[in-house]
Amino acid sequence: MDVLNYMIEFGASLTQTAAVYNIPSPSTIHQWQRQVDFSGVDALLPKKKGRPSMKKELNKQPKQAPIEGSTEA
Repeated sequence: MDVLNYMIEFGASLTQTAAVYNIPSPSTIHQWQRQVDFSGVDALLPKKKGRPSMKKELNKQPKQAPIEGSTEA
């Protein structure tokens, strides 16, 4: 947001703003600007990447002690 705010405040072009903030490609700033215009400021927040971790399956029914008089006891 600092980059976009600078560009708006000083009326700088994409190339000038990229030079000030040492961003290799001005098109990156243009992409950020489009994302903010389309989805708002939240579009620039980092997002989780990769596969979600596997969850351990918990036994929903705990093992019960065998009933007295049964064949298992």
